[in-house]
Amino acid sequence: MLLRPVQATLGSLVVVCEEPVTHVGAVSEPAFTELARVVAGCEPALSQAFAYVRINGLMLMMVDPDVHFHVIPR
Repeated sequence: MLLRPVQATLGSLVVVCEEPVTHVGAVSEPAFTELARVVAGCEPALSQAFAYVRINGLMLMMVDPDVHFHVIPR
């Protein structure tokens, strides 16, 4: 999990897959399960820190080729 250097909103994060893959279909089941765990863990932490209304989770991969999710509190 990485803090975005240029944040769309305070607390925006990037969650990166631990495997060196460039498309989501190549992520192993254990690694995908870990991604889900990390994203699920972000929600209560961000809620407590920033009192967001909702979280947007985006998988854009338009610049960085590694499988990753953007987690953006709103």
